[in-house]
Amino acid sequence: MAGIADHWKAFSGFNNWDGLLVHPINTDFRRYLIHYGERVGAIGDGFNNVKASNSFALSRYPPEELFSHVGLQNGNPFKYQVTKYFYLKQDDFADYMEFDIKESAWIGYVAVTTDEGNTVLGRRDILVCWRGTILASEWAKNLQFDLVSAAEILGGAHNPKMHHGFHSVYLAKSSSSKYNKTSAREQVNIDIPCHCLTVEEKYLYPIMNYLILILLSRFLPRSGDLWTSMLTTVRMWA
Repeated sequence: MAGIADHWKAFSGFNNWDGLLVHPINTDFRRYLIHYGERVGAIGDGFNNVKASNSFALSRYPPEELFSHVGLQNGNPFKYQVTKYFYLKQDDFADYMEFDIKESAWIGYVAVTTDEGNTVLGRRDILVCWRGTILASEWAKNLQFDLVSAAEILGGAHNPKMHHGFHSVYLAKSSSSKYNKTSAREQVNIDIPCHCLTVEEKYLYPIMNYLILILLSRFLPRSGDLWTSMLTTVRMWA
């Protein structure tokens, strides 16, 4: 894995992946990409979709046990510790339509590399992973595809816009909610700065979800097991 530690900036797109998205693909780059796809897949593997369960729409496992239960711990050189689960709150629209869930759903996690993981990746990785759409209420929010102002998130310059459905749940919170007294946005933003130990240390903040995997798969060579494995991850958890 020395190649990953030495070339992590190129593998992470600092040079727009110049010379990397060709066949045959670089072996270290291949492993690097599959690694991140597996971290997104971990949310789908750990998601409790049993409606009769008291923990429906939450994680089956506590944060410290997630990677061991989904097969990403033993024998895997990329070592992480999950530091935070974050949740999306369903809004009044979901309540009114009597969808499958009326409160909060587990949507992702923040994980940080251990010292061993730092050595393999060449820097400290503060990874933010979001899953794809699973619940009926989430599919309904996807249909709210008109654009609304995102000024409160991105600032007012250039009049930024955002998908209406995601915007509403991304910022949703309630003082009476068990998991969403703060919004998903706030939960992530509060946790990330806690892991910046020194100004001298090298950091990367990858944000991964199935849409990123779809976009990346479109630029990969259309043959070989890397392209197949990336598309398999997308299809399973999209």
